[in-house]
Amino acid sequence: MTLEVPAHSATKPASRIRQKNEETIIQAAEDEFARHGFKGTSMNTIALKAGLPKANLHYYFTNKLGLYVAVLSNIIDLWDSTFNNLSVDDDPAEALARYIRAKMEFSRRQPQAS
Repeated sequence: MTLEVPAHSATKPASRIRQKNEETIIQAAEDEFARHGFKGTSMNTIALKAGLPKANLHYYFTNKLGLYVAVLSNIIDLWDSTFNNLSVDDDPAEALARYIRAKMEFSRRQPQAS
């Protein structure tokens, strides 16, 4: 009796590692960009903060600008997620109040992304 393993199962650990590394890099970059701005941040300092070799950063992100765009895209996605609970049928004043509360809570939890 042979046990067949789906071909995609072999790539799952690799994709998890890739996702974890990308998240680690983006979080470290977000912190560094928030502290030092685009010009004051280097790929080397991001690598040190992420605890990864600088070559790994360049494997996932071609250059600092590409990483910066990924950080901004991630932040915008998080901001936009606050709209998921809104409906066109909601009272505009109440919807705006809920959005502002959600944005303030987001800013409290992630000040570097505000």
